[in-house]
Amino acid sequence: VDNILRANEYTHEFSNGSVKSYDSNQLASNNPIEDTRSEASCLITSGHLVGVFDGHGGGACAQVIAKRLYHYITACLLPYDHLTNYVSSLSTSSPLELIQSYNDKVQFVDDVRDLYKNSFMEFLKDLSEVGYKQGFEMRKALEKAFLRLDDDLSKEALPTNGKINMKTLSVAMSGSVACVAHIDGAHLHIAHVGDCSAVLGKVK
Repeated sequence: VDNILRANEYTHEFSNGSVKSYDSNQLASNNPIEDTRSEASCLITSGHLVGVFDGHGGGACAQVIAKRLYHYITACLLPYDHLTNYVSSLSTSSPLELIQSYNDKVQFVDDVRDLYKNSFMEFLKDLSEVGYKQGFEMRKALEKAFLRLDDDLSKEALPTNGKINMKTLSVAMSGSVACVAHIDGAHLHIAHVGDCSAVLGKVK
């Protein structure tokens, strides 16, 4: 029993910053498991992202969101000059990275990976053109990332040239709730959609 409970345990420690370490674990109630988690550090801006994603009709959507959402969030957090520098770097031999993920076990197949990349590039283009007309607000940045990824998932599921992509359709049809925390120094922001929530505790 102990081996089952500890099979998916993971711990990561940080050498500096406000987060000393984090622990994660998963215990499946369904087979295959429908929920997932992801954790990452922001590389161009500061802070960490941790999230839980609970799939509804299978694990496809939860896995895809867990791997894609942080890129959308970190892009929305970039100041305009950092965003343009990042976009410019993508056409070079040494592109910048937005995040460093930990314990990431999901890999996309080539055709889906390219589709997701194209969707994200369109998002970056839209951000650079219309995303900075108003001042920065963390709440709006998180909302923008969630809503745009949701919109992209829906568009990617639509037929292309009369052909249905069953991979992207299954992602959109399965659905998922999400709860993400962004921690930067003494600042903590929570964004969630659906019946997935966070609990804040403290050591006395």
